[in-house]
Amino acid sequence: MSRPPVFIALLLLTLASAAPGQARLSVERGWGGVERTGRWNPLIVRVSNPVPIPATLELVGATGDGFATVIRERIAVGPTVSTYEVYAPAHYGPPGRSVVVLRDGRTDRTLAQFLPPSAATTRPSEMGPNGLLIGASGRTTLLEDVVRNGIASAGFLAPRFLPRSPIGFDAIDVLFLNEPDLGAIGPDQQRAILEWVRAGGSLLLAPGDGPLPGDAPLIPALPCRIGDVRTVEFSGEVLKQAGITDRSRQLAGRELIPADGSDVVEILRGSGVKGYARQFGLGRILVTPFSPVSVRFDPTSQPGGVRAFWEPMLASLVNLTPTQPKRKYDAPYYGYQSESEEQEREGTATSTLCDALVPPTGRPFQVPLVVLGILLVIGPVDSIVLFATGRRQWNWATVAGWLGMLAGGVAYAFLALRPATAEVATIRLIDQAGDHVVATTDLAGFGSSSGRRFVPQAGAEGFWQSAIPGTLLPQFVRPQPDAELHENDTRCSPEPQRIGPGAARFLRADSFTTGDPLIEASLRLTFGERATAHLVGVLKNVSTHSLTDLRIRTRFGVTRLPAGTLASGQTTDVDVAAAGESFSPDQIEGRYQNYGSFGSRHLQQPVQASDLWLLAADLSGRRSLRVDELIDRTGNFACIYAQVVDPPSPLPLAAEPAVPTRSQAWVRAVVPLGH
Repeated sequence: MSRPPVFIALLLLTLASAAPGQARLSVERGWGGVERTGRWNPLIVRVSNPVPIPATLELVGATGDGFATVIRERIAVGPTVSTYEVYAPAHYGPPGRSVVVLRDGRTDRTLAQFLPPSAATTRPSEMGPNGLLIGASGRTTLLEDVVRNGIASAGFLAPRFLPRSPIGFDAIDVLFLNEPDLGAIGPDQQRAILEWVRAGGSLLLAPGDGPLPGDAPLIPALPCRIGDVRTVEFSGEVLKQAGITDRSRQLAGRELIPADGSDVVEILRGSGVKGYARQFGLGRILVTPFSPVSVRFDPTSQPGGVRAFWEPMLASLVNLTPTQPKRKYDAPYYGYQSESEEQEREGTATSTLCDALVPPTGRPFQVPLVVLGILLVIGPVDSIVLFATGRRQWNWATVAGWLGMLAGGVAYAFLALRPATAEVATIRLIDQAGDHVVATTDLAGFGSSSGRRFVPQAGAEGFWQSAIPGTLLPQFVRPQPDAELHENDTRCSPEPQRIGPGAARFLRADSFTTGDPLIEASLRLTFGERATAHLVGVLKNVSTHSLTDLRIRTRFGVTRLPAGTLASGQTTDVDVAAAGESFSPDQIEGRYQNYGSFGSRHLQQPVQASDLWLLAADLSGRRSLRVDELIDRTGNFACIYAQVVDPPSPLPLAAEPAVPTRSQAWVRAVVPLGH
């Protein structure tokens, strides 16, 4: 029987793929298709199946190093198309994007897949850590002027798809709500926005002409009260100097009544039109009286007009720095070289603290199986063959083979009888701004000498993912980065982790949940003779644990407090010179700097306990830069660093027998500074 023509075979395959009974799966990635590597990105997933069944949505995020983070969410699918919003980290490296797989929840059989593996391994993610990414929502805008002039990248999400968890905003620097209908943005979405801003995000709000619900969670956090609809007018001279067309002389807007303590931002230089901004935790909020995207520029009058208009607004929200070139020998972050200061500090801290959690050690002596096979042939097998053929059964080769086999057997017996060890170690960074804890960052390391299954308790807080230590050399501990996790609307928790003999696994978690403060402080600077700065005030431990190793950082340096340990509820008076040791993370972290793609410092500089306060703080490089900016640029804030005594583990285990866990935690509290 002859084979059918090729085109008939292709037609049959096409008809089969479109036949009834096939599950459907589509995915919209990131903010309007723009994803950011090294951060969590939202994914809008639509699924359907002809028959209602339980299913599993699987997100596989691979890297160029050959490992993957596998995130699963259990869902139900049926004939009606269902929409789910999930979050996935985009890793550095060529694969970048996550592959989304729909599986049968009963049999684990693959029902559908979005982006075949070949496509996922050839197309990189849209953007790295460098550059500014604006996420827009509300009235549709693509921010064409901003993108075209290289000011920032931008992507749009419809209001109904705005994340309901703060982690969904992790990829963007600025959220631009363009004339939004706050009644159409749910309270949970608005609370997620505020938690993200409080942890260091930036919100740009241009109110529209619609009514503002009085119970909207965003309203009390704004730096001004939004009044009646009015027309915003500009003079022709101001428009001409700014390169704006005369069509923008009159724009629809709103009256803004500033709140106490808000900052004035002139929207267009020389116009007198004012917006209002405020510090909100570690982040910033700016409200403009009209929508910036309604301004029309004359491309022939002034090429830099767009930058002159947008950059002052953005500079009031984020620190606008020139794009940094990729440097050749900086710390790798998840196995890839640094591209920005944020990435460099976070990458060095992550890889160094992984080494501190589960210290790299030489691998136990093992005889490779290939060598044992050769010794078996030239020793016992050769002796038997020589004996069977009546020849001399011992020679130098057979003696060497026998001795090698005996030595290998002794080595394996020693390893088998050696007591097995297993441990879990965690480090937590607690970020506090004012009177709220705004975020936590956790790093956990699992180590085992003989192989072990670790079972974390269900529902561990935060969004967890794989982390890679800086040391990947063969003579040191072998990292096992592959990790399986389970996600729901509020967290992404680790599932049971299997660790191989002599190996280690590292996980990282980010959480933006607002909580009660750990430290209360009232501090001010006084200046004596010769303008010597002195730091005075009161500091109280309001946490349930003792705090030790307290330091206070101002623009004059870092001063270590003589208080020693501060018990829960205890208060101490502060009266110290503000001038102290310089705050120089480059010098401290340079001791542990990795070079090259896989790290090659050979652990010549072991991790010093005295440096852990700074290394732990840089687990969040983005918030480190926010803290630097608040202290160095404004001079109106101080930062208190303290170690928590005997903190609970952020990743308790449910496995038996019990595994010893070492937990450490540091607080970084940014507080207002009086003068």
